[in-house]
This record gives sequence, structure tokens and C-alpha cells, in this order.
Amino acid sequence: MRYTYKSLQAAPQTDSEEIVIVGSPHGPLMERAGFAAQLQFDPESRTIYILEGITEDLLQRFLPTFQVLDSTDGDINIVMSSPGGCVSEGLAIHAAIASARNKVTITCMGYAYSMAAIILQAADERVLEENCRFMIHDGSGGVQGELGVLFSATTELSKTHSTALKILAQRSGLTLEKVRDLSRAETYLSAREAAKLGFVDKVLKHRKKVK
Repeated sequence: MRYTYKSLQAAPQTDSEEIVIVGSPHGPLMERAGFAAQLQFDPESRTIYILEGITEDLLQRFLPTFQVLDSTDGDINIVMSSPGGCVSEGLAIHAAIASARNKVTITCMGYAYSMAAIILQAADERVLEENCRFMIHDGSGGVQGELGVLFSATTELSKTHSTALKILAQRSGLTLEKVRDLSRAETYLSAREAAKLGFVDKVLKHRKKVK
């Protein structure tokens, strides 16, 4: 089957929920009109860019593109620079990446804070640029309502935070208690420090050194 390439960035902005098939040299790619046109994505290198906070809007744009990309053969690259964000949406992105049938490499530039640090753990290869900063901390949230509502919200936040801690512990090889202590202290790490603790597989060095 032959496909005609059409840039995702050139896709029309609409409020429609129509699913559009966009052809590329690497096979069919899918965009959700009004969402995927805003997702920075290079089909030729099979690279998705996450350069924003982790939100429901990002999840809605990321999942269709990632899942269709994963339905075709070839390694997937994700370049990420994010301050973190919503826990549930971050865990959904983590689950999608962790269950991918293709090899996924995530390279973080700038910073990988909070939920971005959790998403990083889903990759087959976890890479930090040498000046990238890494941070983990306890989750936070706010809710108003009756006592039962507050209790339910607190319980749910505790469960999702425990899931995030287990992800960090499993990928790093650290004990759950050690990860919990690092999280409580809101720990900031350099790329090399993160690699030493097992949160990263590789530190990407600059080819050009500053004199």
C-alpha cells in the first residue's frame, strides 16, 4: 500500500473528534483532529516530543499517536523535558510505554521532575543529557467537600503515590523504603547522581565541550 506523506504540524485545527489517518514513509499514522496536530512528532525518526507538563490534554494527544506508532515495526524515541504534573495521567502514559511491543528509548533534556521521572522509568533505555536535572517527591493535591470525600481523595492519592514509588524501586533496584525516604525529602539529582542510584541507564555526554 502506498501512502502520501502529510505533516502532522500542517494538519487543520478543528474541534472534531474525527480520527484521521495520515500517511508517512513509515506507514499509517493516526491523529485525533484538534489534538495530535499540536503534538510535536517526527514520523521519519519515530520520535515523540513531550515538552510540557503532564496533563489530561497531553494524554489525549499522546496515546493515539503512540499506540498507532507502536503498531508498526521500529524503535520508538521519546524526547522529554517536563516539570511533571497529574499522577493518573502520568501513570497512563507510563503504562502505554511499558507495554509497547517495540523498544522505547526516552531521552530527557533540561529536567525530569515528579511524574516525568516516573514516566522515564517505563522506557527500555532511560537516558539523561548530562546537564539534565532529576527530581522525585511526594504527591500533593487539593480537594474540598464533606469528610467522606476528603477521606476518599486522600486514600486514592496515597494509592497512586505508592504505585509511583514501586515503579521507581523496581527499575532502580533500591528498596521501597529508600525510595520513600528520597521522595519525602523532595530529592533533586544530577544526571550522574540519578544514574548512580539506578534511575537512569545512560548519561548523554556533550560532543562539544565548553572551553
